[in-house]
Amino acid sequence: MVLIRHTVAPLRAVRCTRRPLAASRSFAVSSRRHGGGHGNESQFDAPGGWLWGIKPGEKPEAEGWEWPMYLFCGSLLATGIALAFKPDTT
Repeated sequence: MVLIRHTVAPLRAVRCTRRPLAASRSFAVSSRRHGGGHGNESQFDAPGGWLWGIKPGEKPEAEGWEWPMYLFCGSLLATGIALAFKPDTT
């Protein structure tokens, strides 16, 4: 094994010197990209007053998952409080 290491080491050094310096320091496989790609488009929407697609002044409808989630989170909170004040039995 020692003989193989000594014979491969000079070959590895030659390979490293032939490789361009920029390619050896880059971690990316793809070519370098410049710019954003959207041209002159603005990347921000103008403020229109709508939040999550609901008009200002309208009340959002409750979705089907909301009340079960409120009950679940409330039960977790009640369990945490009950465990914090449980009597010490040791």
